[in-house]
Amino acid sequence: MTQQFHWSPELYRICGVSPETFTLTMASAMDFTHPDDRGWVLASVAAAIQTGKDYRYECRLVRADGVERRVSFTGQVIKDPDGLTVKLRGTATDVSG
Repeated sequence: MTQQFHWSPELYRICGVSPETFTLTMASAMDFTHPDDRGWVLASVAAAIQTGKDYRYECRLVRADGVERRVSFTGQVIKDPDGLTVKLRGTATDVSG
């Protein structure tokens, strides 16, 4: 996996950043995950990669302006014919009340 990331305009909006000014990396993306949720979020994604099973979880994100949002993530692990993970594809939905 190359660790290249692509976000939808909606996820940029949820996080309160602009694709023109925000450099998207795994580390910068994880910075939005609430510190108390980071460990299990990373473990959930790692388990999905290892098993190849779809993933679904809900966690707290802390926007660039400090506002906390509750976001639901669902996705798929895409593997090549040799069984190597090549892509994670999913959606994020703001489910804050």
